Amino acid sequence: MHILRKIINKKNHLLSSQFVRQVLTLLSGASIAQALPILVSPLLTRLYSPEAFGLLAVFMMLVNVFTVASSAKYEQSIMLADNERDANHLMAFSIWISLGMSVLLMTLFTLFNSSISRILNAPGISPWLYVVPAVIFFRGIFQIFEVYSSRQKRFRGISVNRVLQRSVSSGSQVGLGFLGLEAAGLILSSLAGSFIGAVGMSRSNLKSKGLFKNISRKHIWKLAGRFKKFPKYTLPGTFINTMSFQLPVFLLTSFFSSVIVGFYSLADRILMIPMRLLGRSVSQVFYQRANEYKNDKVKLSQITYEVYKKLLLTGIIPLSLVIVFGDHLFGLIFGEQWYTAGQYAQVLGIWVLFNFISSPMSRLFVVLEKQEKSLVVQIVLFFFRLAPFLLGVALYDDALQVLMLYAMVSGVFWLGFCFYLLNMAGVNLKKAFFYTIFIVAVFLLPLAGLRILIFSLIL
Repeated sequence: MHILRKIINKKNHLLSSQFVRQVLTLLSGASIAQALPILVSPLLTRLYSPEAFGLLAVFMMLVNVFTVASSAKYEQSIMLADNERDANHLMAFSIWISLGMSVLLMTLFTLFNSSISRILNAPGISPWLYVVPAVIFFRGIFQIFEVYSSRQKRFRGISVNRVLQRSVSSGSQVGLGFLGLEAAGLILSSLAGSFIGAVGMSRSNLKSKGLFKNISRKHIWKLAGRFKKFPKYTLPGTFINTMSFQLPVFLLTSFFSSVIVGFYSLADRILMIPMRLLGRSVSQVFYQRANEYKNDKVKLSQITYEVYKKLLLTGIIPLSLVIVFGDHLFGLIFGEQWYTAGQYAQVLGIWVLFNFISSPMSRLFVVLEKQEKSLVVQIVLFFFRLAPFLLGVALYDDALQVLMLYAMVSGVFWLGFCFYLLNMAGVNLKKAFFYTIFIVAVFLLPLAGLRILIFSLIL
């Protein structure tokens, strides 16, 4: 009872704290945009097969990896421009690069279509490779105008267009699903959403008079040289980070099948979207507060540990249910054919928990001006994802066993990364370790016992 009372008090404190109120304030337009795919998932899983979801995952893997490089990260320099003329030139330059990248990819996908499909072990992706460059271009345009809108403080416009983009994509998936279009319905919906998002975002900014007037190539090259650190340093780190997150999809489709990728993609969608949504909001608040106290080691240590504890409590509550009952929850909510996706979600749960916790806290690299260490972490992360997968494929024929090995190694890495960040902020690691063990045990052990009891009674 004492432990239960302590947890309830923690929960009440969590909900009443200023930090949480600030986080909840940020969950607005972007929250709706991220929530839509989750809300329609129970319907989509009954309209589309696991194989269709697998082909969509392979398609989006290519889109996500190349969208990162679509404008060589020059779009981020728009915010740093000294004046509107420079911002306009950088925006034009980013659009040119994005267009050039799309043309280059279309050429490569046309010349090597069959080879790429064979490498991906996904023959069904072949006709959709021609759509990838278009989606990348539209998403690149969205990114460019999103940064420009932020510069102009048009935050409402950004939220509206994000919701519009997701609404069109999710609505089209449902509509085309009823028509029985399978993978075509999912991929064409992604194209439609990306197109509408790009059009909406660009229209709201192109109303500005003289936006692209008197663009000088000479001035563009001058600005490109000034902001060369973006393609030189920011791009490689971001690209490696994106590659590492897309690695499971690439390896699962290469060594197994689109059906297995479909199961994984649903587990990933259900686990990661809400975690990323909340994590992004926490990250913004933590960034501001950590930056405020960066010269006060005691305060920085206190606020970092406070955030760690709140993230642990916030994440363990839903994820403990998934870890213990995920297989049956997925079968109940998404249909019996998705039982395997629930098993994947179970083994991925602990990894997702510590990944969720570390994401906002990684802002410490920027606050403490240790960005070079962040790049090293991304490279190490990439190999920590690649190695267990390759080892798992060599040892096992079953995708679930491969994912279990991957999740265990990744979970250890992310836990270690969390403690590395805590140490960077001067937090007592022994205290943090025992708190972590206590919280995880308090939530997981009773639920595990409940599962054993339920199934012993049933059987």
